[in-house]
Amino acid sequence: MDAILAFVATLVVMAVIVQFVKIPVAGKPTGIAAQWLVPIGVIVTLVVGWVSSRFHEPPEPVELPDADEAVVRQAA
Repeated sequence: MDAILAFVATLVVMAVIVQFVKIPVAGKPTGIAAQWLVPIGVIVTLVVGWVSSRFHEPPEPVELPDADEAVVRQAA
């Protein structure tokens, strides 16, 4: 669920950045350079996912069967 929330938040933030954030370059407002969009998106995704994961308990670990036991069960 944290990944989905981070993905949606990143879509919203990046849409706002691409549409509305303008930087004056040589007196003319232009959008943020394309090479900055990827790092901004990655940072937003990681931060939102991390913050979201702090608000709930981690899932209980699941003990997996030993690989040797699985082979013995298949052979039987």
